Amino acid sequence: GASSGTSQYLQPGDCSGLAPAVVSFTDGHGMIRSWGSMPLLFGSGKNLMMSAGSHYIYTRREGALLVEVTRAKCPSIASGDKCFVRLGVSDVKEMETDKQEGGNPDFSEIFQFAWEDDTERIENRSLTIKLFDDNMVVDKSIGEATIRFDSAGGGVPASQVQELTDSTVIAAKPWEEMRLQGVRIGESSKLWLSIRWVPSNAPLPAEFDPGEGKPGCGGTRDAGTSELKRAALQKAGIDEWKPTGPREYDPRSTEMMFALEDMVPSYKVWQELYANDNIFSKMTQGAAPAIQLCQPIYGTNKQTQMGMIFRRKMGKWKQGRRTNFFEYDHDARVEHPGYICKKGLVYEKPNECPQASEPDGLKFGDSFVSGDLTVPHWSLRWPVSWAKSDVNVNIVEVEGGTHRGILGMPAAHWAVLQHVAAVPDLTFHVDALHVTPEARARSIAPPDTDAAAHPEKAAPADAAAKAEAQHVFVEFNFGNSTRTSSTVPLSKCDGSPGLFGDDGKKANVTYDPDKGLRGCTLSLMLTSGLGGLGKGTLYPGSKPQTISINKLLHAGVHEKTLDIVFGESGISMRCKVTGMKPKRGCFPCFKQ
Repeated sequence: GASSGTSQYLQPGDCSGLAPAVVSFTDGHGMIRSWGSMPLLFGSGKNLMMSAGSHYIYTRREGALLVEVTRAKCPSIASGDKCFVRLGVSDVKEMETDKQEGGNPDFSEIFQFAWEDDTERIENRSLTIKLFDDNMVVDKSIGEATIRFDSAGGGVPASQVQELTDSTVIAAKPWEEMRLQGVRIGESSKLWLSIRWVPSNAPLPAEFDPGEGKPGCGGTRDAGTSELKRAALQKAGIDEWKPTGPREYDPRSTEMMFALEDMVPSYKVWQELYANDNIFSKMTQGAAPAIQLCQPIYGTNKQTQMGMIFRRKMGKWKQGRRTNFFEYDHDARVEHPGYICKKGLVYEKPNECPQASEPDGLKFGDSFVSGDLTVPHWSLRWPVSWAKSDVNVNIVEVEGGTHRGILGMPAAHWAVLQHVAAVPDLTFHVDALHVTPEARARSIAPPDTDAAAHPEKAAPADAAAKAEAQHVFVEFNFGNSTRTSSTVPLSKCDGSPGLFGDDGKKANVTYDPDKGLRGCTLSLMLTSGLGGLGKGTLYPGSKPQTISINKLLHAGVHEKTLDIVFGESGISMRCKVTGMKPKRGCFPCFKQ
């Protein structure tokens, strides 16, 4: 459970809960989440067919220049002195390396510059490189140059550049690394750096292109949407969500995001270990698991993350410690009745988010619901697609349930109980009842009687004899019904078994949406009429005891007795619970 949900694979941040796997850690990228969830977490046509979206991820339309300053050689820098490099892209900003000591500094820093105008061209951008001798008063320049780029076939290949001057023009192609190795700058200094240009419309690099691909692993088979789905949405008067506002955005596939973040090892894991796995491929094509019955129980109508909108992050990183080139775009907006955007995160709106009512995604307009705060609704409901494979799918949706909070919700407990028990009726058998002599005396003189202050209320001389003549019974309050045991003489309540014989009181397990599955409240009652007749009153000094449904079911399944003590009254009872009727195949599992 990553705190930022499905975006944790891309966006760094705090994590909470259990992470099924940390598959790789390359340049600061921690792949949090199980790789087996790839087809469910990342955008594929199969998944998106069930929602009003063509992609999960959009990025602000920006051009970018990535510059890695590796090292320098500065003969003019005295031992103990420091130097640094200042970089600037025209009309963008300037950034500096950390200051390093000596004439052979090792910088190893990566810089990202980004811009929003003319994002598909590099000719209108220049890179200014300045090498400084750090000085307490005024930093001394020991070499500087402003280089330009040409993507139309002109310029010099980076490998042929020997010296950086203001007349240097380097040939540039999208994604291609321009390596400048030991090029002279200034009178005697040299620099080692590499430059990469990524326009907004850059094609997918070959090393990140799965081609046609396989389901769940990118490629044309996992295109973001289909014309058939769009037609179904239009028929229902529904649009696909996308970023709106003054800025421009581009939809991104999963493989393109791997490329934009330069996550080569992680991409290879995805392709080599999963795209070529036959079992994985069957699962991503919708194959049902080898089961006969599936009962998904999940919450709905909580604001749930469904998409992400990113922008490039202007900054620098130490090599090997880079986190992400992208960050959430806090300026992004989504104007759609079923979705809301907050600081770059797109959420399903409770009760308003359109969902496909059929798993093929070709019918919309009947279902408007959101997920459980963590998982989008389409993913929670996905098992419905297995019904076509002769799996009995019985979905239970709990309004307002959260991903983990549902475990404590009565509706979920009720659904599980109905799943494992055909008829959830319970029968109570009182096996023994023990009332101490002191407690028996209270049947005549209640414990709060002050004989000195109220002699008229004191127990008579023959109190013991009268107490032995009293009768008691057990009252069961279970659900919406009240049951009573047979009446027995108080004198026989000495804890011996079999006091009530085979007398058993049955009560239905009932579900109250406000209170959940109610337990059973047991009370020892003292008869109010002559000879054990009458409605009865609570036995003096005792307190009703409530046994939770969990304890009742546990006692019934495991055939254990329940020992109940009525407070500190000196009264205790032992009873048995029977009546669980398990469904075939469920009882052994429940019994564990």
